[in-house]
Amino acid sequence: MTRQRMTTPRLNSPEWQVLRRDKATFVATLAVYLESLCVVVALSMLTDHSAVFPQGAPVFWVLGVPLTVWALWMGSYGAAAVMVFRVLMVADPIVAAGALIVAVRVGAAGIGLFGATVGVTIILGAVGWLAYRRSALRRMGPMQG
Repeated sequence: MTRQRMTTPRLNSPEWQVLRRDKATFVATLAVYLESLCVVVALSMLTDHSAVFPQGAPVFWVLGVPLTVWALWMGSYGAAAVMVFRVLMVADPIVAAGALIVAVRVGAAGIGLFGATVGVTIILGAVGWLAYRRSALRRMGPMQG
């Protein structure tokens, strides 16, 4: 059986154009990306700081590279990227709070910075959730194909 080609490419489809122009979808996606970056920073603060630059820490790369790949995939609004988006929106504040608890238990330096990271993560999570509730992405769902 031969595979049929789509008559309209995904990037030219009306659904993709609506998602691309929707400000609430953009705000939700940006908020979740920044929320996830806060979690990466919080988790990298729990690791050894022997590297000259924090970007040299392996945890930064293990967490930061998949996050950036997800952000690139989110531009296509595919089903997998939207599923990860929803998971990150909920899981990031929990992970950040867990990092704060670990930091308090081990007596890590900069507890105030951990608290600020958790606060920013929760605020960005709330902004992302509120924007997602109003977004075309929630109404239309992820792109198919």
